Amino acid sequence: MSESAPPRMQWFLPEHAFLATLGLALLGLRVVYQPEQWHGTHDFTIRTSFGLMLALTAFAFLARLPGIVTGTRGITTAALKEGGLAFHHWLPFALCSVVYENLHDLTYLIRKETYDSSLMAFDQWLFGTQPTLWVEKHLTSPLLTDVMVLAYGIYFFLPAALLLVAYRRADHERFRTLSVSLLLVFVLGFLSYILVPAIGPRFWLRDVYVAPVLQGHFFKGNATEVFNRFEAVHRDCFPSLHTALSGVALYYAWQWRSNLPGGRLWVAIYLPLVLSVWASTIYLRQHWVADVFAGWLLVALVVVVAPTAARLGTRKATRRPVPALAPVGRNDLTPEHAIDSFLASKD
Repeated sequence: MSESAPPRMQWFLPEHAFLATLGLALLGLRVVYQPEQWHGTHDFTIRTSFGLMLALTAFAFLARLPGIVTGTRGITTAALKEGGLAFHHWLPFALCSVVYENLHDLTYLIRKETYDSSLMAFDQWLFGTQPTLWVEKHLTSPLLTDVMVLAYGIYFFLPAALLLVAYRRADHERFRTLSVSLLLVFVLGFLSYILVPAIGPRFWLRDVYVAPVLQGHFFKGNATEVFNRFEAVHRDCFPSLHTALSGVALYYAWQWRSNLPGGRLWVAIYLPLVLSVWASTIYLRQHWVADVFAGWLLVALVVVVAPTAARLGTRKATRRPVPALAPVGRNDLTPEHAIDSFLASKD
């Protein structure tokens, strides 16, 4: 039986082409609508994204540094290859941050009005009340506010941890599936922010809350505004990417539970954390419930499409079967004899 080689990664992947297309579309929209400024490396999100990408690239290269210092043959080439692959793998996420930051002005210029009234009406129809107002009346406490702020802030670390595990284990198939899933969530979410802009109940219902400012024991200020400095787009409610990204992480933690180190422990840890993230989106008044539902639908779409899209960028190299060597006696089994037998089998 022939043996298959590990997947050989292409340097130009489908998500690179998709992000390039999206970048050209963004450029065209900026030419048409002419916002005041470009958002570049001075923006916190972009600096952080590219900084992490360069750090991971450097780490991949420096992991081979001892061999370079000792003069191990071929180690410099291997180190450069490792660094190049790391750069290649993580670049799409950095490019996503550029797209995200530059959507800031376009969301205001393309659609002047928001869809908050429709989203609020959906919540009212479904529950007979506004969920954030009900939470304020029945559940709000300083301690729970602190917990919800922490939960709201961990959403991206959940898929990132899975991604890093797959990367460090050289599990190309799972790494690409998850990375494509995350990129699809980002890109589809960004497009929705333009088409269905919404500012969320924290702004829309600000004058309706009995206590417009949520305060915790640790977070003394307005807990709903803790993460404002990280938001480039304040019309980024529909769908909830906190819901979608954490939902994708939970799905793959469950699907890969037999292959991850620790196994089912990942699901046991992720399930309460993800549920807390979802609850925090409502508790902190960041999202309408309709946004959370849309995030779940986005998860369902992405986990179906992403595996197929990921396979488009991975081609399997086939390895020719090696003919069995002719049996030899123990006294004849010398290195020279083994080499001669192998070369003869190749002719």
